[in-house]
Amino acid sequence: MTTRTTVSAVIAALGDSMDYAIPDHSFSPFYSDIGLGFVEPQSGDGEAAGIDSLYLHYNRATTRFGAPFVRFDSDEPLVEVKRTALCVEHRFASGGVRTAFTARNTFLVSCTGIDGIAFRFATAGTLPGEARVTFRDGCYLFEGYLQKADQRDPDPVFPIIVGLRVVRGNVSGDGVKDAMHVSPDDGTIVVAFSVNVLDIDRRDILRLLTGTPTDVDDAVEMTRAWLETTLGKLDVSPLGLTDDATAEEHILARAAYSMAANCTLAPGMLRGRVALWPARGSYPIIAPWDACFHTLGLAYMEPRLAPDQIYILTENGIRADGKHACFIASTWRRPELAQPALAGWAAERLYNDRKDDPEYGVAFVRRVLPGLILNNRWWLGHRMTRYGVISCPHGVESGWDNSPRWDRRPILATDMNTWLLMQLRVTERFARLVGDEKAAADARGDADALAAAMMDVLYDPEANRFRDVLVETGEPVEVLTPAAILPLLGDVGLDGSRARRMIEDTLLDPKRLFGEYPFPSVAYDESTYVSHDYWRGPVWMAVGWMMLEILDKYGYRAERMEAAKRLYRMVIRDGGLREWFDSTDGHGCGAHEQGWTAAILLRLRMELGAVE
Repeated sequence: MTTRTTVSAVIAALGDSMDYAIPDHSFSPFYSDIGLGFVEPQSGDGEAAGIDSLYLHYNRATTRFGAPFVRFDSDEPLVEVKRTALCVEHRFASGGVRTAFTARNTFLVSCTGIDGIAFRFATAGTLPGEARVTFRDGCYLFEGYLQKADQRDPDPVFPIIVGLRVVRGNVSGDGVKDAMHVSPDDGTIVVAFSVNVLDIDRRDILRLLTGTPTDVDDAVEMTRAWLETTLGKLDVSPLGLTDDATAEEHILARAAYSMAANCTLAPGMLRGRVALWPARGSYPIIAPWDACFHTLGLAYMEPRLAPDQIYILTENGIRADGKHACFIASTWRRPELAQPALAGWAAERLYNDRKDDPEYGVAFVRRVLPGLILNNRWWLGHRMTRYGVISCPHGVESGWDNSPRWDRRPILATDMNTWLLMQLRVTERFARLVGDEKAAADARGDADALAAAMMDVLYDPEANRFRDVLVETGEPVEVLTPAAILPLLGDVGLDGSRARRMIEDTLLDPKRLFGEYPFPSVAYDESTYVSHDYWRGPVWMAVGWMMLEILDKYGYRAERMEAAKRLYRMVIRDGGLREWFDSTDGHGCGAHEQGWTAAILLRLRMELGAVE
């Protein structure tokens, strides 16, 4: 029996009909911060085939650049389009075009048997009068400015450069005042493109263009090699846990490819790191708690990817006073709100996976520890209350945006205090690993004080439940959500018998949280429960993962296995990698190609596969 490599399995499972029409699904290998969008013309609509859009995935909101970006000119009808993980092929009645990447933000367009291609920089979205072109070292450099895509971005415009090298073909027009047309040379056209946004480096563009292979088959093989390295040790073979093994393998392959395509060597404040966007079209940013869950899947992929998400949080993306912004973009941060203190949890999990690796063992701990200490100080200084626990002013800061927990905001949130408690415990253990006894003692003292206050303020001993509490009045918030169970992860000091009773009475109750699609963001029997309203009842894979960790911690192995299978089947049967899922029918909603959904699905595949 022949065993396929992961990359071969992914390419085969994805086939040749991939959707590159919308920003979330753009063609974007090599950790690019651009993506190509392809929308094929309908018969008789008068439009030419081509690269419809150049999507710029770099700064909170994706910018669409192109009208179209490149047009393929042919009098022959378009017969077929093949969109694979490695290239896009347009086949005409007597000729064709193949498009493939060769490096980050750099791709090759190779044509045979068509009349030509057309490109015009000035009509693709640049500000009037700002478009310009120069010719250097055999390459055309088109430069200009685009307007910001998100009104909250403080910069009104940002720069773009598109490099173009005609490897084979004849040029007419300058591409600014009028369209640049490239006609065939002996029936063939080969054109290389390279793009930069924000970080404009003309020398790098020229180096990439002059080093581009002239044969598109070489480009395809370069993409295959990149994908093989990036996917690492992932396994996308089906487990047989659904009734359609082909569909199961397809969505696993999509998850693996999506993780790779969402990874970006981003410019600006994130420079030098490979950031995994939550969704490259919808959320081209670093959201700190998304980044932590991304490491669950990235841990099996190229070795630098998972640590980079932690380094972004502890080095690139942390403010001087220790605050993590609500999200981090290439040139700006959302400043008014923070994000959960989950970096410690993610860092320790990654360390435990790789502690025998000299590059990612204690050396990794030494790098991330200062950032964890700084972030702990921010929470204890900026969110501490008279109750001895921290407050959360808005659901967006917790990530649970419109949850009914915040209907009477602000609150003392069970989850936010748990994340901080867990990070303080990790800080203590990491400090001891590197011999910093003072930092360890400080973290231990802060953790013990926070745990005691959580038991005193957030725990109801009669009901044996943790509850959020209103900051203003001290009243408990009665709505039951999975957040009420989370303090069990934080070593708050609750004895084991009470913890197990809490799990059995709430988390494992099918009328409350353990339904066919576990674990809804609001319990099924709550009056505020809505199965399809964002954080008021749908299933979120990140929350589901934490509930699996609680079941594992307290020895509910069979129940954890069953819950893991239900979550796994839910994503497979939906057929998408959506942001969240309706908790009554498992239907996916929200953004496409969501990073943490893909990461957790792949993690479940690897863990369930080991058990099976």
